[in-house]
Amino acid sequence: SIQSFILKNDVDEALLYLNSFSRVIRMTLDFASRKRVSLSDEIEYLKHYTSLENMRFDNLFEFTVNLHPEIDPDSVMILPMITQIIVENSIKHGIMLLNSPGEILFTVEKYNENTYKCIIKDNGIGRKSSQETKEKQGYFHESKGLNLVKDRLRSLNPDEKEIYKMKIIDLIDDNGLAMGTQVELYLPY
Repeated sequence: SIQSFILKNDVDEALLYLNSFSRVIRMTLDFASRKRVSLSDEIEYLKHYTSLENMRFDNLFEFTVNLHPEIDPDSVMILPMITQIIVENSIKHGIMLLNSPGEILFTVEKYNENTYKCIIKDNGIGRKSSQETKEKQGYFHESKGLNLVKDRLRSLNPDEKEIYKMKIIDLIDDNGLAMGTQVELYLPY
């Protein structure tokens, strides 16, 4: 992407991209050594990451964050970079295959007294259509990222209890056509 901006003689865009890229790299290195980060830091990370992807793909989608009023993003702690994997999947396997503008909605809400829920919802082509498209192209993809998320959540659950969990919902309209994917993460406070 940086090369493309430079070749087009678009120095301002190249510098903007490079600045965002370096910020994401610094945050990634910082987060990699931490067990938890504040939700506000995770949201900042997602905003920088999605900004990079939007610059790379000509504003392919809109990224929106919604926080429940009872959620204080500075005091709620979250597993670092776990939501980024899901957002990346939304972009690569759903949004990029759309013929119209994409949307990714990141919502955090209170689930119960001990748990909050992170929802990553996209309006992509859906998992089934994405898989069919890739198989037609002779490409089989198993999501390593989602498997890493599942394994990480499973390893955090004490004594086989499901305190940390993930749920994937294929969104469909009244006619049974795919409208995207919704991933829900249930995480303790």
